[in-house]
Amino acid sequence: MYWAHSPKGTTPAQAYRDHIANVVRAASRNARRACHYHRGDRQAFIGAVKRAAQLHDLGKLDDDKQRILGAEGLGRLPPPPHEEAGVAQLVQGNDLWAAALVAAHHRGLFDGQEQRERVNSFEGPPLLRNLDPGVLEAVNEGLPRWLQWHDDAGCKVPAAPRTQPPDQVSLRLALSCLVDADHSDTAAHYGEAPHPQCRRRWRERLAALDAYVAAKPKATERGRRRQAFYDALRHAEFSDRMLRCEAPVGSGKTCAVMAHLLKHAAQESLRHIFVVLPFTNIIDQAVDEYRRALVLPDEKPEDVVVALHHLADFESLHARQYAALWRAPVIVTTAASFFETLAGSKPGRLRKLHELAGSAVFVDEAHAALPAHLWALAWQWLEKLCDQWGARVVLGSGSLFRFWGDGGYLSAASSRVVPDVTPQRVQEDLVTAEAARLTPQLIRDPLTLESLAEKVRDQEGASVIVVNTVRTAASLASLAKDQGLDVLHLSTALAPRDRMPIVQEIRRRLACESDRRWLLVATSCIEAGLDFSFRRAYREASTVASLLQVGGRVRRNEEDWAGELYSLTLTGEGVTQHPSFTQTAPHLIHMLEQGLSGEVDELLRSEFAGTLRSILEQKRNCLLDSERACRYPRVQDEFRVIDTDTRLVLIDPEIAHAVANGAKVRFSKIVQASVQVFASKIGKLPCEAIGPSDIYRWTGEYDPSFLGYMADAKAMETLFREGGAVV
Repeated sequence: MYWAHSPKGTTPAQAYRDHIANVVRAASRNARRACHYHRGDRQAFIGAVKRAAQLHDLGKLDDDKQRILGAEGLGRLPPPPHEEAGVAQLVQGNDLWAAALVAAHHRGLFDGQEQRERVNSFEGPPLLRNLDPGVLEAVNEGLPRWLQWHDDAGCKVPAAPRTQPPDQVSLRLALSCLVDADHSDTAAHYGEAPHPQCRRRWRERLAALDAYVAAKPKATERGRRRQAFYDALRHAEFSDRMLRCEAPVGSGKTCAVMAHLLKHAAQESLRHIFVVLPFTNIIDQAVDEYRRALVLPDEKPEDVVVALHHLADFESLHARQYAALWRAPVIVTTAASFFETLAGSKPGRLRKLHELAGSAVFVDEAHAALPAHLWALAWQWLEKLCDQWGARVVLGSGSLFRFWGDGGYLSAASSRVVPDVTPQRVQEDLVTAEAARLTPQLIRDPLTLESLAEKVRDQEGASVIVVNTVRTAASLASLAKDQGLDVLHLSTALAPRDRMPIVQEIRRRLACESDRRWLLVATSCIEAGLDFSFRRAYREASTVASLLQVGGRVRRNEEDWAGELYSLTLTGEGVTQHPSFTQTAPHLIHMLEQGLSGEVDELLRSEFAGTLRSILEQKRNCLLDSERACRYPRVQDEFRVIDTDTRLVLIDPEIAHAVANGAKVRFSKIVQASVQVFASKIGKLPCEAIGPSDIYRWTGEYDPSFLGYMADAKAMETLFREGGAVV
């Protein structure tokens, strides 16, 4: 008997032949389901995944490894790495596609340039074998014996067809098929329950959404415009697989685009619908609405519409059970999680990627989804998914610059036409109404936090101030509260579960107490997707798109009072400047000084071009070069939607205790009870690691109703004194 996994507690060791058979079956199934939508060589893709699954653990048949795998508690497997055996066999047969998958199923995809440099050869496919002489000698010596034992165990040794290595997107998808099968079988062997699958039922969900929208009030002109917009998108017919939806804030894109995608999902038997949002806090509102609109009477809402707030795809076995998989019919996630998964090279991150084939993607608030320099490579991925893997993509925004129409932004001009799903007559009605609603103004002189708080003190009704960093928001909220103002605070210093009661209180006040004098201090997390309607808004200068989006939270419902929108700069104690806006903020101020004249598209074009100067243009080009050269680890490292290295930190002691003790805790509970903290600041803040994973617990003060982790004044003072920042 040969073993694939060691015994643990009451769970016996797993037989090698059982693991190989299970992984081959599941990986092949993953590949077939993805290839149902593939327009390339389906058999080559499925075959490469299957051959990799057959040989991915071949090196575990080494005598020294078998002694450890057959007994509990004997430690890590000795060298050489077990994947090297399968790689050696496949490389000898020139089966480089399958070899790449085996090589990557634990350590991740290779760096093509480094591989070529190691053998001083820049032609042909990269060498995938480990070149350490000791590893080569051990693997070459043991390979014939391991292949014989593999055959004795009843596992097939695959033939070696000659197939061309795939494009970069297809290679990532293929690795996803293998890794998901491998991880799932390992988890099942150790007792983890399989993730529940929910039927898609697209036509029934579309009918439910129609009824949900029809029940909304239509008495006002705004209500009639929203219904006309919904009907137009609901019945729009497009063969194009990439569309845009340019509609002002408050038009009802959340439901209208979903109706459009549900119709196509039903017609084409699509697998999932992804809703990609720029900020974590607006996920909860979108999920709440989708659950009310799409969940059928006999279903659990959390099985139909899932919310994924963080990019938290853990590599360790201890934390792997918390990895969120893309298996629900509707997945609402962040731009960081979605696009950084596409950029992934590590198996933990890529595990779920194969679910994207044959799926629909709604990138809502697309203007804020990615930094400008990332769009060129992301566009290549989206085009490949649509053209080769049966995906559909809709880019939605009220302030979207059509960057794909100019080669200067994508580096090379795209010939793709991206039609607007909104009919022209409906679009014109929406734009005309938006132009009459609000006009931005500039406060020319910089304000301190004290002077800003004093400015809003006696103003009638509700005001919102949106600033650029978490620290500035916490400082302003604390100061305003100390000065006797009625103030609420909303930022990512609060865990998702603690933000929701604040959002509900904001809605209650706006709906029931229209004349109450109070203030919301927030970060950019409220700019998009939240259905708020304040009397006035103050926005610390950042970008044109941000100012327009904050304007969407003012007089949103066309109330009978005048709305006010101001752009300003902040200075003095308690203010942290955000490095991302050093170029765009002066550009915005200059345009406001000139009267913010011109078409919105031209303003956004000017701003977008400004952000691609100098270093950001270099970053864009480096990313494109790295992808072309198959430098997968480098692409993963450099494609950062939020250019910070953060860690997930639990603020709930009970959940942290459960995770530390290896209990099975739903990923959604972990996300709801956690915040993100810069990895470089973990050691300077009251955080401690939980077990051998990338999860931490917060051990300092935490205020769930106001400042969140920024309430730990002593820790924050130490951090800022040492040059730290929270942005």
